Amino acid sequence: PAALPWMRKHFRDFNNKGLLLRWEAAIFEMAQISKYSVGDVMEVMNNWYDLIIGELTSNNEVFELMPDGDITNKTIISFRLKKSDGTYYSEPELREVYKDISLTEHTGLNGNTKLIIGQPVKYLNKAFIRLALGSYSIRHMIESGIDEAVERRVVEIIKEAAQKFEKA
Repeated sequence: PAALPWMRKHFRDFNNKGLLLRWEAAIFEMAQISKYSVGDVMEVMNNWYDLIIGELTSNNEVFELMPDGDITNKTIISFRLKKSDGTYYSEPELREVYKDISLTEHTGLNGNTKLIIGQPVKYLNKAFIRLALGSYSIRHMIESGIDEAVERRVVEIIKEAAQKFEKA
């Protein structure tokens, strides 16, 4: 901080513009979501979480939830993808599925054609992909309600991409 000039001299002169932009966006979103009650935010988070978990578990031949995901943040849902033989997609294979989802134009997303999901991550010896609910979406869902058809379509797109990759 400018108020601590004695400390500044110990750091290199480097301005990380990407980090600055992420902080600007985060501060903006914090200000916007703080206009809503905690109860409204939590209700949307819980309803979205329950909807997505329901969709994933009803398709358990393709999806397996990350262990203990229910005791963490309800705005991020991590899961594995299963192949038809019961084995799981590796992290490199999930990257290919992720790329396909991100680069393909989709229908059924309420006017949007692109779907952005969380990049694959490794945890211990397993690999997961993630769905996340951000501040912008929470605010929109408070105002307009959760479009369950769109949320179900997101899960369907991931399932289709996994099956397409396996056949390739």
